Amino acid sequence: MIKTFYFILLSFALIACGGDKSILDEEIYEGPIISLFNTYTKHSDDGIVKIIIKAPKQEQYDNGNDYWPEGMLLELYNVETGDLTTTLVADSVSYSKEAGVYKGVGNVIVNNLDTKEQLTTEELFWNPEEKSFYTERFVTIIDEEGLPTYGEGLNANQDFTEYRIIKPLGETNIGQDIR
Repeated sequence: MIKTFYFILLSFALIACGGDKSILDEEIYEGPIISLFNTYTKHSDDGIVKIIIKAPKQEQYDNGNDYWPEGMLLELYNVETGDLTTTLVADSVSYSKEAGVYKGVGNVIVNNLDTKEQLTTEELFWNPEEKSFYTERFVTIIDEEGLPTYGEGLNANQDFTEYRIIKPLGETNIGQDIR
């Protein structure tokens, strides 16, 4: 009788331990853990606005990355005066927590409101830690007078007051005609 009891107990234990392990074969979900709509994010330091981000949709991921699939408006402010200096818009933007960099893709436009210059490109990176923009893609810069400058690749400071086109292309207007 005791042997039968141990046999039944051992049978139940084996059945319980040999259960369905298909859950271990399931793919790990890597999609957004949070989706936000009509977002308005303000970053400030000591009560002074530094950055405002506006977007119709923002997705946050478990690894700390963010994605704005329907575009984003980024506003950069002068921390000394509180004035809006630079805007960036793009069709979509992603943020890599590991790299600490934002990547704008599709119809990227940066406007310097002080110098009235405008940058357009299809891909642009923004590093808030280094306070810089950069790309290896084709860029067009329209100056205050509406004159274009073209090139491939760009390095610029975040308020877009200083920039360098890596490979300038075409003709560039430099000041007045010398006679």
